[in-house]
Amino acid sequence: AISSNITITFDEAMRNTDDTPLTDSNIYSLITLNDAYGYDIAFDATIDANKKVITIDPTYSLSYTHRHCTWPSVPAWKIAQVTR
Repeated sequence: AISSNITITFDEAMRNTDDTPLTDSNIYSLITLNDAYGYDIAFDATIDANKKVITIDPTYSLSYTHRHCTWPSVPAWKIAQVTR
């Protein structure tokens, strides 16, 4: 079975568009993960302390015997770069 994590890496720190920080508690609601047939794949997600790397961990291993095309989706209108 395939059990690798998926990472999304940004060049700059990210935040919510309402200027609140991204956290392990709220990052999950910003991401969708689907298989090749459009079905949701359950996952856990975290963001690093620098707010640059999101790690997505599917909660079950994907099978080698089935065709999977998993695409994480983070809507651009929900997150923005942190400006200082």
